[in-house]
Amino acid sequence: MNALCSGGQGTPFEGCFGFSQFAEIGAALLFGLVLVVLPVAFLIAVTLVRLFRSRVEKSMRATDGASVDRESHSSTSTSTGPLGNLTISVLDVRGECSDAVRSAPVLGDVRRHARAMALMYAAAVSVQPLLLATVLVAVVPFTPTGNVALKVALLYTSFFLVNATPLVLVPALILTKRLSSLVLAVLALIVVLWACDRAVGGDLIGIWFMIAGVATVAVLLLSTRRLRAAGPIVLAAAMLFSYCTAGGMVYAAALAWNAIGPVRFIREDLAQFPAVEGMQRYLNEMANLPPRELLAEVTTFVAQPTSVMKPAHPEALTTKMTLQVWGLSLAGAVVGAFASFAFVRWLAVHYRMRRASDQMLTVDVWMAIFTLSSLVTLAATYGPAAGACAVAAFGAYSLTVHAVLRRLRRARPAIEPGTLLFLRVFGFDRRTQRLLRDVRQQWRYLGPIRLIGGADLANSTLEPHEFFEFLSGHLSRAFVRDRDDLARRLADNVPSPDPDGLFRIEDFYCFEDTWRMTLSAVAPKANAVLMDLRGFSASNQGCVFELGQLIAVVAVPRIVLLIDRATDQSFLERTLRSAWQVMPSDSPNRGAGDHRLRVLLPSSSHRRTLDALMGLLCDTIHTPAASLS
Repeated sequence: MNALCSGGQGTPFEGCFGFSQFAEIGAALLFGLVLVVLPVAFLIAVTLVRLFRSRVEKSMRATDGASVDRESHSSTSTSTGPLGNLTISVLDVRGECSDAVRSAPVLGDVRRHARAMALMYAAAVSVQPLLLATVLVAVVPFTPTGNVALKVALLYTSFFLVNATPLVLVPALILTKRLSSLVLAVLALIVVLWACDRAVGGDLIGIWFMIAGVATVAVLLLSTRRLRAAGPIVLAAAMLFSYCTAGGMVYAAALAWNAIGPVRFIREDLAQFPAVEGMQRYLNEMANLPPRELLAEVTTFVAQPTSVMKPAHPEALTTKMTLQVWGLSLAGAVVGAFASFAFVRWLAVHYRMRRASDQMLTVDVWMAIFTLSSLVTLAATYGPAAGACAVAAFGAYSLTVHAVLRRLRRARPAIEPGTLLFLRVFGFDRRTQRLLRDVRQQWRYLGPIRLIGGADLANSTLEPHEFFEFLSGHLSRAFVRDRDDLARRLADNVPSPDPDGLFRIEDFYCFEDTWRMTLSAVAPKANAVLMDLRGFSASNQGCVFELGQLIAVVAVPRIVLLIDRATDQSFLERTLRSAWQVMPSDSPNRGAGDHRLRVLLPSSSHRRTLDALMGLLCDTIHTPAASLS
């Protein structure tokens, strides 16, 4: 950074700017964020996610006590009407090219829409680094000589790049949602900064770390598989609380400092400097002390600070002044707690009212984290007006993103949504979460995904309003209680897209005595069913019931079963044929002819398996109605 700021020979920034205060204050503030806010937020997020999962597991094993039918589709009349043949086709991924090709136009439209949304979001997010770069160019002393336009352009580009982390993270989130893609996007930005460093002879990477490095590490750390649902929200709330609390304490300390000051060091070599500069020198000396001497010095300072620094008017620190200091500090903490709670509640209400999707809220939370980081750095270095510009940049981003989403909605043709029912074998959390993540990445452009909520997917499907209800102690509201409650939920879950064109994941959390009823009510409304039967065996009696219900209420061409080598295929076939023999008379599968049920056997290539699976699922929603009877 020294080369960039000193305007040395061979650089385009002669006489650029003295960035020493920026480095010292900004680095100290962000280092404090690393030491305090991020670890605390991480621990809180881990604890909350574990508590949420534990609460879901406990509630799923409980009963609500309501009188519900355990099985809605009985086999009391199975002899009416002809019974066709059930053909179970076990398909190898490598042989499913024809299915994938038939659905390619649908998937092609989905991918084009995702790319368009990523591009439009990138345009909206770029507003923030553009404005922040403008602010920095305006407030930083810069007196170039020769080629002024070029050097101003290079300076502006440099400031844009050091604030451009959201610009590379957000498109990666929209297109993949994989943590590895987010990391690669950040590494690509660092490579660009390094290349610019080599070209202009500066230290852009160092400046980037001070401005956005900590926020970037925080976002990546809290976007892991287990924490991505709640981690960024917890971090943003923790930053709000800590900043308000710190603001109250700083204001109270300034009030007391002005009353008792000026404050000088007792040591003659430090007394000649102002308090801030003397403190800096004192801390530098302490940092070089051996551990034992450092501990002794800190103990002395804490026990008797007047032995190190002496105020000019200690008598001004009266009881009234002490109460004011504590009162202002407490007021800052209260304001911070209220702001954090209001922030989480705002997210929940915004989501519940369908003003935003979970993806939109994730981007907003990320942008809030980067904004808070920039706010503190700019305010501490260049004053409150510069900090306010960071908030204004967030407002400009918010207005822009709503404008581009309106344009995206107008450009996208209306589609008939297709509901996907996602069922699975419990006990394979990581594998199931990966499958749901990849399927939802594409299917949510086509229609909603419904599933029976469980602890295995609690991290992946946790919605903002559910998280808020959990924090408020009202998680039980998310569980289906009886048939009337289920009917109300189904009526409320209208298959309409959110402002960004994404449909929702609708998870139905159920008690032990309501999940069968829920499945029997949800399955007939599905346009497509994906059941992950990898690892299925005779011990999975819940899946046996689900297979029976699917045969009873869903036309088999709309069903795709995913198996693997660990699946007990002979038991699976016996289960399907037994269910076929006792299907009710009103089943859509009751009729003469062949009824083909497709079972997909994956390959070692996850991408190829996913493409074939999406091809089959998209094919189900475009199967003519006549072929389903």
